[in-house]
Amino acid sequence: MRSSFIIVLIATILFSGAHWYIRTEGVCPVPLKYRLGSYDERFLLSPDEVKQVIGEAEVAWEEAVGRELFIYDESADFVVDFVFDERQRRAESEEESRQRLNEQEERTSATRAAIAALEADFSEAKEQYETRTRVYERDLGRYNAEIEAINARGGADERERTELAARQRAFAAEERTLESMAKNLNTLIEQINELGSEGNMLVEQYNEEVAVYNDRYGEAGAFTQGEYADGRITIYKYSDTTELRQVMAHEFGHALGADHVEDNQAILYYLLEQQPDELTLTPSDVSAVALVCGEGDEFSHRLRHFIRTALSLLT
Repeated sequence: MRSSFIIVLIATILFSGAHWYIRTEGVCPVPLKYRLGSYDERFLLSPDEVKQVIGEAEVAWEEAVGRELFIYDESADFVVDFVFDERQRRAESEEESRQRLNEQEERTSATRAAIAALEADFSEAKEQYETRTRVYERDLGRYNAEIEAINARGGADERERTELAARQRAFAAEERTLESMAKNLNTLIEQINELGSEGNMLVEQYNEEVAVYNDRYGEAGAFTQGEYADGRITIYKYSDTTELRQVMAHEFGHALGADHVEDNQAILYYLLEQQPDELTLTPSDVSAVALVCGEGDEFSHRLRHFIRTALSLLT
């Protein structure tokens, strides 16, 4: 009788334990073993590069909470799939548009710099021209006054005529120089106006393309780049390693059982918006994971880890 009671008690405990484990199996399944699943070669990075970025997202979580949360295992059932669809095509189109805008902005900046250099040259040349013109006009006025004085007293002697002729040749040479300087000023003005028109056209084109870009790609970056569902993470889109790292960290948080948080700088915020480029988990992120995973030393988590490890050894 006593042995039958013990058997029933053990069976009840095992059944209750199995029911509890099955019901809570998806609650913070740490350490979560995962692997890279299907990968479309049309994505920007190679599979090895992708694994490295995923590993960086993993480390960010583990350093933030101070626990081992993930293990990469090629035999794991939990997979990270990369499915190339319209979102990635859109991302690549956006990147191409951004590069064109950057190139056009560089051309615009170069044109502005060229205009500024020409304006500086013009300002310097104009100042030199005006200074020499004032000196020329002053000296010419003095020369003409001397001629009038000489004529008034009956004319110049041989020495004076020689000196006056030399001075007249110098005035003629200076006049030609001033004419050349004036032509150079006109040329600089033409170049400035031409570049100014080109610069205005570039600015207008740039502003139009920016408007098109913002209209097409400027909506808030909701976390539709990936999803966690049915025991797997699926990545649909990323523009660069920074975005992929953020998206993986976001989905890793969901894989641990954490929900979105109301902190626009948190990686678990529902929008990819104001998070820093350098992946940093905020206190809101850590609290969201702690809410489902605890601190790691609770009996339920240790028991779940023990059962999970035992089952993995049996299989």
